[in-house]
Amino acid sequence: RSQAGDEWLKENNVSKEKLVEFWDWMLAQDFEPKAYSGFGLWINPDIEVVEEKQIVDRLPKTLEKSDGDLDWDYGFTQKLEKFAELNPRNTLRAIELYLLTQDGSLNPHRGVPMFSVDNEIKDALAICYKNPETKQDTENLVAKLIDKGSNIFWGLKDALK
Repeated sequence: RSQAGDEWLKENNVSKEKLVEFWDWMLAQDFEPKAYSGFGLWINPDIEVVEEKQIVDRLPKTLEKSDGDLDWDYGFTQKLEKFAELNPRNTLRAIELYLLTQDGSLNPHRGVPMFSVDNEIKDALAICYKNPETKQDTENLVAKLIDKGSNIFWGLKDALK
């Protein structure tokens, strides 16, 4: 995780382009959900493994395929603000799939207490809320999260200021 930057990729003869092609190929397949959760390891908060734009472009579909599960979701939460700046619509959808299942219930993969990632999610939602194209959807997501999780998500309403 912490070593997979440009230098590591070059030393190990790994092509970023082939990594992205593999990711796209995987997303076109129907494997068990756990097979897709490993892409969380490609989101490194310190060293770029794959370009951030390429990651945020693929995040919603990856989270759909993994049933909202990401291995090592620390990178995901640390990059949320940057993702929201690059692509607020996909970031909003990724946050939704990260916190809720596709049927709208609380995501059972979120074993960490919400307070540990509350600021990262709130900051990303604030960016999405400031964007006219995603303002209403951000408001709707926060309302849905509060409805489903009550006080767990109450602090996210601060992103709507």
